[in-house]
Amino acid sequence: MDVVLLWGVIATLCAVLQSFGIWKYGLACGFMITTTLLAIHYDFGNDYWSYYDWFEEALYTPLPNSIGTFLEISRDPGWDLLNIIFGRLFGENGFFIMVAFLSIIESICYYTFIKKYVPTSWYWFAMALYILNNHFFILTFSMMRQSLVMALLLMCFIWMQDKKIIRPFIIVLLLSTIHNSALLCLPLIFLPLIPFNNQKIWAIVLLTLLFIFIVFSSILEPILTRFANLTDAFARYIETYTDDSKMTFGLGYLLRLLPFFFLLYGLYTNQFSKEEIPILIIWSLSIILLPFGTIIPMFGRLLFYFELAGLAALPKIINIAKTIPVKCVLALSILLLIVIALYESFYKPNSVYYDYYLNFYTIFEVI
Repeated sequence: MDVVLLWGVIATLCAVLQSFGIWKYGLACGFMITTTLLAIHYDFGNDYWSYYDWFEEALYTPLPNSIGTFLEISRDPGWDLLNIIFGRLFGENGFFIMVAFLSIIESICYYTFIKKYVPTSWYWFAMALYILNNHFFILTFSMMRQSLVMALLLMCFIWMQDKKIIRPFIIVLLLSTIHNSALLCLPLIFLPLIPFNNQKIWAIVLLTLLFIFIVFSSILEPILTRFANLTDAFARYIETYTDDSKMTFGLGYLLRLLPFFFLLYGLYTNQFSKEEIPILIIWSLSIILLPFGTIIPMFGRLLFYFELAGLAALPKIINIAKTIPVKCVLALSILLLIVIALYESFYKPNSVYYDYYLNFYTIFEVI
């Protein structure tokens, strides 16, 4: 884990160089570093061997006689098809090549999203969020299917904002065959088509939603559980992991509300462009719904999609601050919270991730 974070810091420093106008390829170099780590990793991440066994099964199982039979017996036909293609083309090494290929695709998506929506001076911050947020870069080593879906949904959002409506719609439908949570995110990519003419109204709407979800949390919890239960993948996780924990609103959540209230202020005073509003709203939903993710683990996984918007939303929110010291305090506070969450998730021996992320191995040890 230390090796991955060390190279992640180096990747962030590369982005710093571009942010300060020293090297125009800093962000690209940073993503080349992270892509290399993702492409060559071996036996690193909780689900690594599950995906390897999935590939082996696809490699050695005879192909079904018809497409109908394939769709009937396949749990996630899109992912099965990827495994079959790479297995038939490259044999036993096909898994490693598939991981490398998907790593490149995902990194291109993140790079394109940051380049389009984040000011150059904030590239370093977006890269730091990508590296340190334990739901993005780090978990990509483990949750291969959902990471691919998350990355491609960023591209779908870009295409939708460019008014290329058919392409993202088809892509989301295809992604649902890889991880059917993609269907639950379909409404998000249509947000760019909504005319956000009155920002003040949206500030009031978001504040009202926050109030409703906090005050009526006990009523909304079973409703959100049922919503997440709409997909088979989430239903299996919910049945396994949901417990009787009570929802709490601790200090960490209150600190995360700080940029949320800056967002409300920015909306109420019309400080954002119409094109920025959809990204800001998607990120704000990750904050409003965050407490539910603590008691419904797979609902928390669903919130990863909302959090992604923070790569672009948080720099825009921080820019609302009038002075550099306030901007620095906001940025460092956000990163501090993320680092604490990273430590809690991956460095505590009782964490579910600890053993699986302890040592970083590469495919060169086995090929």
